[in-house]
Amino acid sequence: MVKNLLLLALTRNAILQHRFKQADSLLQLAKAVGIKKYDALATAFDVNFELGKIIAAEGNLNSIKAGNDYGYQFRQSRMMHYKGDLDSSINAMQQAVLLANTDSNLMQVALANVADLYIHTGKLNKAYEAYTQCIKINATDLRSIMGMGWIALMYDNNDSLAEKYFSLHLPKQNLRTLYLNLYK
Repeated sequence: MVKNLLLLALTRNAILQHRFKQADSLLQLAKAVGIKKYDALATAFDVNFELGKIIAAEGNLNSIKAGNDYGYQFRQSRMMHYKGDLDSSINAMQQAVLLANTDSNLMQVALANVADLYIHTGKLNKAYEAYTQCIKINATDLRSIMGMGWIALMYDNNDSLAEKYFSLHLPKQNLRTLYLNLYK
């Protein structure tokens, strides 16, 4: 029991670190030891999707299909985005926001993804509103602060406001991307 949970945790950690081939190997070990069917299929979707095995990922997604499941809706949104159906992608991610219920972390992640999708569709006011909701949940949400800075820089041509947003981020992380954004 502990071994399968540990392997699943290591798999998810490898995914977060963008080490997808390692995640795939760890997932196979976790499956061999025995993990819950849902965990196996959901994690297999994540690994297959990131490895570009879209048909396999879609099969995994169809196997966990449940309209009232945060994990399914989140992954469905990613698949619809990949397929270029941004409206369906936004709808699925908004459904994930609703299904997050009282879990503020899940809600914040889904809201930030909704905002990103709105940027892709050119609905900047809606993106800004979603980022603002994220910051209301967690005032230190650096992803949303960066998103708001990006809107100010690229779409509003407001360099000084963008610099303020990006400067909020600088003390927290020393990333080349931030300096590049400030340079722009």
